[in-house]
Amino acid sequence: MAYQWSACSNELLNAHIKYHQNICAYLHQLQQEGPELCEEMPKKPRGNISSLLNPKPSIKLSGRELHEYLRTKMADDADNLKLQWDPTDLTKIRDTLVAGYKVLQRNH
Repeated sequence: MAYQWSACSNELLNAHIKYHQNICAYLHQLQQEGPELCEEMPKKPRGNISSLLNPKPSIKLSGRELHEYLRTKMADDADNLKLQWDPTDLTKIRDTLVAGYKVLQRNH
């Protein structure tokens, strides 16, 4: 029984199989006929099969972890975007969001 790859992964594997078959035929032709009579070398497929090996499960971030991740990726002035609000005080939430928006406006 064969492993059940997704359609996208299977397409990537087939592209690499075809490429390696073509490169073997190319090398054999190069060995037999020399570089003068050899055709153009086959091009590698775009995708990298290393992404199929030991795939890491994606971690879904939420809450504070998501905020910290986005804070480090979005702004050079990330220290001004620290999550420092009391979720029950809407005024502080608004003020923090407005301050964060201003930091993002300056940086992007």
